[in-house]
Amino acid sequence: MRASTTLSITVKHMDSFRVAYVTHRGPWADVGIAFRELANRLWARQVRPTGPYLALHGRPPSRPTSRSPIAAAAQVALATRPREGLDLMDVPASEVAAVIFDGPASRLGEAFQVLARWIRDHGYIPTGPFREIHVPDLSSLPPGIVHAELQVPVREARRKGSTA
Repeated sequence: MRASTTLSITVKHMDSFRVAYVTHRGPWADVGIAFRELANRLWARQVRPTGPYLALHGRPPSRPTSRSPIAAAAQVALATRPREGLDLMDVPASEVAAVIFDGPASRLGEAFQVLARWIRDHGYIPTGPFREIHVPDLSSLPPGIVHAELQVPVREARRKGSTA
């Protein structure tokens, strides 16, 4: 992904938020199945998303056949309470390294690798799951195309000799 070396990566603050989620354990390329299941669960329980759909990766995805667990999630109101069949998670406030990705899903893993390398090279340490925050209306995109903000919660690495 040669063009990725010119991606505009920034560090910004993200407030805390709550998500409803479904855990996906199959190939990363099939995570859409989990998003459909999540949408069905939200609809059946009359819970309306208050923000975008997102995927939370425990480690940076490397390729679409990767089988690392992924949380297919949607932001919901903080007042949303747990219910039968609806798992909730609070995502804490944090500084994140972020970049906009707009391209084929097959190159998403490469973009996450560029972001992970940037984090390391700029003196940061990842502190939470890699996030893939999607545009509000996924149906507006052509098949196989992803438009998302990729985020990784970070903190500055301690420098040798520093006092903290």
